[in-house]
Amino acid sequence: MESKSVNFVAGIAKFNNLGYLYEKGRGVPGNYLEAARWYSKAAEQGDADGQCNLGIAYKIGRGVPQNNTEAVRWTRKAAEQGSDLCQFNLGTMYENGDGMRQDYTEAVHWFLKAAAQGNVKAENDLGDLYLEGRGVSQDYAKAVHWYSKAAAQGDADGQCAIGLLYATNRGVPGDYGKAAYWFRKAALQGSTQCQFNLATMYEEGRGVKQDGASAAYWYSRAAEQGDEDAKRSLLRLRSTGIEPKVTASDDSAPYPDRAKELLGKNDRTNLKPERSASDIAHSSLSSVVVLVMQDSKGRPLKLGSGFFVGGGYLPPIST
Repeated sequence: MESKSVNFVAGIAKFNNLGYLYEKGRGVPGNYLEAARWYSKAAEQGDADGQCNLGIAYKIGRGVPQNNTEAVRWTRKAAEQGSDLCQFNLGTMYENGDGMRQDYTEAVHWFLKAAAQGNVKAENDLGDLYLEGRGVSQDYAKAVHWYSKAAAQGDADGQCAIGLLYATNRGVPGDYGKAAYWFRKAALQGSTQCQFNLATMYEEGRGVKQDGASAAYWYSRAAEQGDEDAKRSLLRLRSTGIEPKVTASDDSAPYPDRAKELLGKNDRTNLKPERSASDIAHSSLSSVVVLVMQDSKGRPLKLGSGFFVGGGYLPPIST
């Protein structure tokens, strides 16, 4: 009896695998309709992967008509069976109000389940929610905790977020050297905003030795990816005769294991009064204003030189 049960489960998994092959065009011609058909067969037999993939298909309208209600239904089934991907997806649906009423508390609930399984996207989104106080009480220390878990897995978004928290003195003691270290790790992975941030650090000498050529290099890397601010900054440096150059030294290297060190810490001694993500960090080290921009979720994106918008200043970082 047990052998028949194992074979039955294996057979259902094959339905999902066939769907994947058709979706990706591996060994068979790519065909989204066939992919959705096999995902549906697996999903109807209770296979969590099939349910998750079918939910995604309905969400983006690939192989089936786009339908948020069906996307939520199948995503929830997979999430309830323990799929960390669909736990994250369901949390995102609650966060954005896709196919349901927006509910940040439910978003946190499902992100926590996914993060408990090591889902790096859920870890990052929990960092966002704690940073902004959506669905939870605002808590910079917990934001640091979740971003650090993502950063420890090598995730560029988590690394960039940790760098911004160091640069703006939130949840951790302000430290431009550590900010530059995390910006560089994310920048090397192609993070446009952290390439821009690192360029700003080099241009202003924040946490690294001031180096116009290195600043121009990182502006050029971000500009290659279409960042308009980086393009303007690169042109500005070039107008003064500064050209991009890679340097052998890495002034941001003294902090190799900071993500692991931060995990488990709950140091609130350096927390500042509640601020929004559009807060501006103004350092006493330079007369140039450093702006913390934000994305569509309100999450800080990058530092910028020479800009100012209305908002409160964060305390200067002591060095």
